Amino acid sequence: MHYAPVTGVEPQYPMSAIFRNTPPDPTGPWAMPGEYSVVLTANGKNYAQPLTLKMDPRVKASAAELSDQFESAKKLYDARPALEPIGQRLVSLGSSLAKARERARDKPVTAQLEAFAKKLAQFSPPDARPGAALTLDVLAKLERLFGFIQDVDAAPTARIKTAVVEVLREAPAVVERWQKLIAQDLPALNQELEQAGLERLSLEEKPH
Repeated sequence: MHYAPVTGVEPQYPMSAIFRNTPPDPTGPWAMPGEYSVVLTANGKNYAQPLTLKMDPRVKASAAELSDQFESAKKLYDARPALEPIGQRLVSLGSSLAKARERARDKPVTAQLEAFAKKLAQFSPPDARPGAALTLDVLAKLERLFGFIQDVDAAPTARIKTAVVEVLREAPAVVERWQKLIAQDLPALNQELEQAGLERLSLEEKPH
């Protein structure tokens, strides 16, 4: 049993998925064994039922190891909601920027567009293929680490723990940089585009 899926994340299914008979890949961590309460709300009334969650007896990991696994996964799970909207808007903004660069050929505002493109690229992996759709590097790393941790019934290795600490340290800095870009750099560029008679960049652009 897993925690609730991260809000706003499109369900992803394995290649072997059977239509309407395969659950999506979980984005919430495994729940720890213990006593829980299931609450159903209907017509303004709450109905509670106790639930005992037990570990599969085939799992040989100790309670301490499972707790260690859960704590690392839960930290990543808690950090993801702040990054997910940025990842989606980065894709949209990258698509909008690509269209603006096509429309602005040979116009003076091209220089400002190229400068903004470099700032956007700093959010993507440093080894990203030129011309590829933008992806949020810190979010991709967080997702990979979450998968590594959840795919085994054991405590995270020292290397994984170090990577988790690094990602959790990087995430707030990325959020801060993004907020500055949206609050300052994007409005300034859109003003330049309007003065050049071009459409503004949009955070809601659909990728093509």
